[in-house]
Amino acid sequence: MRATQAIVLAIIPLTLAACGLVPGYYSGADGQETDKRVWENMRDLQTAAEHYAANHGGDKYPLAVDDAFKSYLPGGREDDKTPRPVGLINPFSGANEWPSLGGIKSITEVRRQSPPWLRPGEIQYTPVAGGRGYAIIGGAHDGHALRDWDGRTLVFTNFSEEELLEQESGRDRSRRR
Repeated sequence: MRATQAIVLAIIPLTLAACGLVPGYYSGADGQETDKRVWENMRDLQTAAEHYAANHGGDKYPLAVDDAFKSYLPGGREDDKTPRPVGLINPFSGANEWPSLGGIKSITEVRRQSPPWLRPGEIQYTPVAGGRGYAIIGGAHDGHALRDWDGRTLVFTNFSEEELLEQESGRDRSRRR
C-alpha cells in the first residue's frame, strides 16, 4: 500500500503542474521546461510591442515599459491607458513581474558575446534605433540570458539579420570618423 500511496503522491503535483495549476518550481520541472515559460513571456512581450506599433503608425515601438505599453500585454485593453492588471508570471519565483527596461546598445554585439547575467525569469525590453525597433531578452535557469540553439544569446527583435548588419556597418563607419 505504501508504494501505491507514494506513486499517487508523486503524480498529483505533476498533474497539477501539467494543467498549469502550480508554477514550475513546485512541479519539479527541469530548467529547460521552465526556460520555455520564460520564452513564452518573451513572446507575449514581443506580441505586445508589435500590437503597440500597429496602433502607432506601424514603426513606432514603445520607448518605456509604462502603462501605455502594458496595456498591450495579454489582459490589457490595448488602449494606451488600461494596463494588464498584474505583471507576467516569473516561472522561477511564481511572482508577477513587469518587464524591466534593458540597456542593449547593439543586438549583434549581445549575440556575439557571452550571454549576459540575468535573474532567472527576468524579462528585459530595450527600445532600439530611436523606437524603430526593440530587443527582448529573458533570464534562464542558470542566471544567464536564454540562448539560441547555437549557444548565442536569444534576442527577440523586429529587425532582420540584414538590417542588423546594416546598423552595425553604419556604427563602424561613424566610429572611424
